[in-house]
Amino acid sequence: MSLAARSPLLEGADAILHAGDITSLELLDELGAIAPVHAVAGNMDSETTLSTLGERRVLELGGHRVGLIHGWGAPGISRHGWWSASAARAAGSRSR
Repeated sequence: MSLAARSPLLEGADAILHAGDITSLELLDELGAIAPVHAVAGNMDSETTLSTLGERRVLELGGHRVGLIHGWGAPGISRHGWWSASAARAAGSRSR
């Protein structure tokens, strides 16, 4: 059964936005059979997917600029697991 048949909510879509954790680029091909796909990589995606899609995009859709980004887990943690300086300061102030 095709993805379109399994996903009736996508029927008639003008575009599909996917904000990461795709895990397989073949999924984008299946979605592309339904409507144009705009996607970014997420923290569960491979380096190949990351290099293919990138981490963020700004799109022009229906006369509006739309930002597309996955995000990277808990606030203050970067894609590579390091705390940002501001998150580290905030965590330090809470532990006192």
